[in-house]
Amino acid sequence: TRISGNVRIDVAEIRHPSLKPQRWWFQGKASGTLADLELEGTLNANSGLTANLVLRSGSESNFTADIRAAMAAQNAGEALAATLLNWPELLSLENGELTLQANLRLNSNEPLAADAWLDLKDVSGVMDRTALTNLSGRLMFALEADTLTAALRDIRIGEVDSGIGIGPIQLLADYEANLAAPLRGQLAVQQATAEFLGGRLRVALRTVDLSNRPWHVPIDVYDLSLERLLQAYP
Repeated sequence: TRISGNVRIDVAEIRHPSLKPQRWWFQGKASGTLADLELEGTLNANSGLTANLVLRSGSESNFTADIRAAMAAQNAGEALAATLLNWPELLSLENGELTLQANLRLNSNEPLAADAWLDLKDVSGVMDRTALTNLSGRLMFALEADTLTAALRDIRIGEVDSGIGIGPIQLLADYEANLAAPLRGQLAVQQATAEFLGGRLRVALRTVDLSNRPWHVPIDVYDLSLERLLQAYP
C-alpha cells in the first residue's frame, strides 16, 4: 500500500537531558510504503529553531535523516540558547550567517552514525568579555561508533579582542575524542597564525591532549612592534 499526502506532527513537549522542554512540530509530506516511507518538510520549535528535514525509513529497521538549516547568526544564537540546556550563558552571536547540513543514520543493532558540517560567514559575537568579529569557514563533524571527530577548515577570524586585539587569525585543525568524554580528546593543530601588535604569532604543528591539564602550547612570536607593545603594556 502506497502512502501520499500531507502530514503534521505536533508534540506539546519534548524532554531530553540536552534540551529545554518545549513544543516541537513537523509539517510536510509523506510518500512511499510502510516499508519504505519518506517524510519531507519543516521541523520547528517554540524557541524559533527551524530546519528542513527529510526522514527515510527502509527495510530491516534502517533509518536516515537529512537536516538543512540556514539562519542569521543572531537568530540562530537566540534559538539555540532557548533550545540547548548547555548553551554557554555568556555567548551571544550578533552578525553573520550560519548554514548547517547533517546526515543521521541508524541501522538495526548498530549505534547512531552522523556526519555534519557548519558553514560560517562573517559571524561576530561576544563570549564573556571577549569579542570576536568576522568568523568564516567550515566546521565538520562525524560520529561513528563511539568516536567523535571534528575538523576546522579554512577558518578565518577578523579579530579576537579581550582588551587587546589579535587578528586576522587563520586556523586549521583536527579533533578526535571518545563520545563518552567529548571534550577530553586529541587536538591536532595543523595551522594557527595571527597578526598581533604589528607582528605575527604562530603555533607550531602539534597535537594537544585536552585530557591532560594544564595544556602547554608554545607560541612563536615574530616582528612585534616595540612601540605598539609599550602602548598596550605601558
